[in-house]
Amino acid sequence: MIDLGRYISAGDGVWWGQGSAEPEPLVNALLEQADRIGPVRAFCGLTWNERLSGDLPDSLPDSLTVLSYGGLGELRRLSRHGLLDVVPCHYSALPRMFERGQLPSDVGLLQDVHQESRQLVDARGDLADGGGESLVTCL
Repeated sequence: MIDLGRYISAGDGVWWGQGSAEPEPLVNALLEQADRIGPVRAFCGLTWNERLSGDLPDSLPDSLTVLSYGGLGELRRLSRHGLLDVVPCHYSALPRMFERGQLPSDVGLLQDVHQESRQLVDARGDLADGGGESLVTCL
């Protein structure tokens, strides 16, 4: 399993793709490692990942705060338990909120369908060597 502590620090904001684009192995790694990493805020949309809503409230790490634009898919169970912070905005406002830093955006978890492409990408889409500073790290 990938050590996310190399890429995510305490206080970071993480986002990931939704629906069929959700990188479930990376999200599951975050769920397992969040308490070791420290407090993390995460933004996601529609998810079918049952690990996020398994045996609530115990299945969600104490150090992980989950935000979304709605209780969609498995997030509905988080919402019912008061474990989901819903962002009260129009869907079209989300890009501006990310740009302004109002939503977690330090690290992005992405699913790559091209197995040969396993490199880090920074916020500008440049290939990063892992040593440079960037606004966003995508895994």
